Amino acid sequence: MTALSFYTVAIIALILLAVIGVIVGIYLVFKTYNRRRQQTYMAEWQADRRQRE
Repeated sequence: MTALSFYTVAIIALILLAVIGVIVGIYLVFKTYNRRRQQTYMAEWQADRRQRE
């Protein structure tokens, strides 16, 4: 393996790690956002149900 091919492999590996990190980060942000939205929706629904009773 020449030095050039080694550097190419290292750069490709870094790019792949960065892409995986971005995907995981976006997934976690969406997960927390959806959970927060669902909690507010559930709280509103429960308050609405209590008012009707």
